[in-house]
Amino acid sequence: MSGLRISVATRVSLKQQAAFRASREAAPDCSPEPALSLPKGHQPWVRRGNHANPEGAQEKDQLRDGLLGHWRTTNLQSRFRVLQDNQASQLLELAVALPLLIVFIVGIFDFGQAFNLKQKLNTAVREGARHGSSLPTNDLTTTGIPPTVTSVRDVVDTYLRAAKVNDCGLNGQAGAAGITPLSWTFTASSGCSGSLTVTVERGYSFPAVINPNTFNVISTRVTIRYPYQWQFNRVITLLVPGATYAGQTLITTDATVANVD
Repeated sequence: MSGLRISVATRVSLKQQAAFRASREAAPDCSPEPALSLPKGHQPWVRRGNHANPEGAQEKDQLRDGLLGHWRTTNLQSRFRVLQDNQASQLLELAVALPLLIVFIVGIFDFGQAFNLKQKLNTAVREGARHGSSLPTNDLTTTGIPPTVTSVRDVVDTYLRAAKVNDCGLNGQAGAAGITPLSWTFTASSGCSGSLTVTVERGYSFPAVINPNTFNVISTRVTIRYPYQWQFNRVITLLVPGATYAGQTLITTDATVANVD
């Protein structure tokens, strides 16, 4: 019968190894092994076999390894089946929720763009009306487009381009006399989905009450109508088949400032 097999995790000196081998040769089979002096803080790792029947111990080890291998295989297969089931349900949930998610994202982006454009248009007409109110009115009776009115158009166009808004080719467009007196309209549609119109009214009046009297204040009013192309109409059919949404909307805003002259 073989003696105890000892595996030492740490290295020992050559003298200690020689003493260990000599003690094994002198000791009878199955006798206790002599104590081995190891460095402080180190413990040997000892594996003891079945001295009476080593073949039986080997069979037990093989049986144990086989059972463990079968358990691991079965466990992995069951986990893989659960993973496959979860993936299938997740794909179904994604297919149901994805159209709604796309509509929400595009809608938020689209309405945000429209709101941002409206703010820029508000500032553009405000700048144009403020500039027009400070200009003289002695050229308003001339034939054609008065220079002061053209100047108001240029201020609005300059602000639109500075704000990264497509001006539809407004710069250089010739205006036409409006329906009301002292009003002119400029129309442009180059590079836009619709027509952009800017109306300048130099003789616009609004009532102002100063107790106890009411006065008409002559002012300059600038109105802009901008064609906005919606993207929401392209995705609404994913959620509601057959539904339609306005593809284009005219965003209208105006500003009025009392004339200084």
